[in-house]
Amino acid sequence: MNEASLLLDRMDIMLESLTIGSFEIPSMYVALAAAFLISYMMIWNSEEKKYLFSHWLNAVIILFLIYKFSYIIFNWGEFIEEPVNAFYYNGGQPGLLTGITVMFIYMTYRSNSLFYAESYSIFSVAFITLYGVFELRLITQPPYIIMAVASLAALLAIYFTWRRFRIILMVFITLFIAQMVVRFFIFNGESILALTLMQWWILGSIIYVLLATEKGMRDENGPQLP
Repeated sequence: MNEASLLLDRMDIMLESLTIGSFEIPSMYVALAAAFLISYMMIWNSEEKKYLFSHWLNAVIILFLIYKFSYIIFNWGEFIEEPVNAFYYNGGQPGLLTGITVMFIYMTYRSNSLFYAESYSIFSVAFITLYGVFELRLITQPPYIIMAVASLAALLAIYFTWRRFRIILMVFITLFIAQMVVRFFIFNGESILALTLMQWWILGSIIYVLLATEKGMRDENGPQLP
C-alpha cells in the first residue's frame, strides 16, 4: 500500500467523527448540515426555495434507499442466505456511488431553472469548504492548505455576488476543477479508476450544474441568465 493510500485510510478514520463535549458526531454530517444552513440563509427570501428543498429532500431519500438496499445487489449470495441482513448492512462504496449517480440524474430531471444550479453551487462550495477545513486536522500538505484558503475565499465571493449567476458559476467551476486536480494527483497519481467518493461527487456536481444551467437557459418560462 503506497503512502497516498495510507494517508487516505488515516483521513477516513480521522474524519469519521467530531467530538463535541461528550458527543461524537460524524464530521461529514456536520459539514453537510452547516452547508445546508448556509445555503438556506442565502436563498431564504426566494419564492422557489420550498420547491428546491423538497427536491433536495427527495434526492437525499433516493440516495439513502439505494445506498441501504443496494446491499442486495452487491451481496446477492449473502442476501439469499440471510435476507434479514439487508436491514442491517448497506451497499458499501459501490452502493453509495450508485446512489450518488441516481441522485444527480433525479436532480437534473427535476431542475427547471437557473435557480437550482445557483443554489446547488452555493451548497457545494460551502460543503467543500467545510470538508476541507476538517481535512486540515490531518492533512497539512501545502496544496490542501492553499485549497482550504481558496475555498473560503470562493465562499465569501459567492456571498457578496449572490444573484449574479455568471460569477457564481465561474467560481464554482474553477474551485471544483482545482479540487479535482489536487485530489487526483495526491491520492490517485495516474489511476483515474481509483477516484475517491469525494472526487466522484465533485465530478458529478460539475456535470449536474452544467446540465442544470443548460436546462435553465433553454426554459422559456424560467429566469434569464443574469
